[in-house]
Amino acid sequence: MCSGSSLMYPVSDVQSFELALISEGYNQFVAQYQNSVNVYDFREASMMTDGHDETDPSGSDFADVIFFSGHGSHTCSASAHYSQIWMGSMGDKMDPTCDPQLQQEMRLGDAGGDANVMILASCESAQRCVFIAGGYSAIHAGTTEFNVHNGFHGTSWDNLANDGWYGDYATSAEFEGIGDDWVDWLTDTPWGDDQCATSIVWGASSATVTDIFNHGGFKDFHVSALIGVGAFYYMSPCNPGNGEAL
Repeated sequence: MCSGSSLMYPVSDVQSFELALISEGYNQFVAQYQNSVNVYDFREASMMTDGHDETDPSGSDFADVIFFSGHGSHTCSASAHYSQIWMGSMGDKMDPTCDPQLQQEMRLGDAGGDANVMILASCESAQRCVFIAGGYSAIHAGTTEFNVHNGFHGTSWDNLANDGWYGDYATSAEFEGIGDDWVDWLTDTPWGDDQCATSIVWGASSATVTDIFNHGGFKDFHVSALIGVGAFYYMSPCNPGNGEAL
C-alpha cells in the first residue's frame, strides 16, 4: 500500500478543479484522495493483468477528463525517456505498485476508452526532453479520442496559488482554450525557479492540433481520431527547477 502524500495541497487542488467542472454541468465524478488513489486505475487493462483503467466508474480511461495531483518525476537518458507519477509519498518512488510510467503502463482513448484530456498537476509530467524523444507518444493509440496531455516541464509548486488557478483554468476553458488556457494560467515566473506549464496535443495534422489547443474545451472537445503529428506548447522564457530553460 502506498503511503499518503507528503504534499500539502493535492486534495484542495482536485476540489478546486472539480467544483469548476460541476459548475459547467459535469454530473459524474470519482474523487479519490491520499491512500485511496489506486495505481491500478491508471494501468491499461489490455496490457497488464492488474490494469483497471476502463473500469466503471473509477478507471482513468473510463473518464473524459483525468486530473491527478501528486508527485512526479522524469528520466531523460541515452536509453530511456519517460515521466512517471507517484501514488504516494516520495518514499514510494521505487515501489512498482505506486509509480506508473506513463508510456509503459498507460493507454488512453483506445478501444473501450473514453479519455479526451489528462491533466497532471505534478512535477516533470510533460517534460520537453521526453516529448522530443517520443516518450509520450505511446500513451495514445493509433486511433484514439485522447488528444491533450497537460502538465509541467520541471518542478511544479505545491501551494494555494495553484489551487485557485486550477479552478480558474477549468472555468476559462469551458468552451475553448483547453491547452492554451492551461499554459496561460499555470505558468508563473516571479523569481528563482519558474513554474512552466506545458501542453502536448496530438492530431491528424498541424492545423488540427492548433485547433484543439486553442478551441477545444471541457464542454466542446475537438476530437481528432487519427494521430499524425504532435506539438509541445509552452510560454517562453521560463526556467524551472529540474528542467532546461524554455
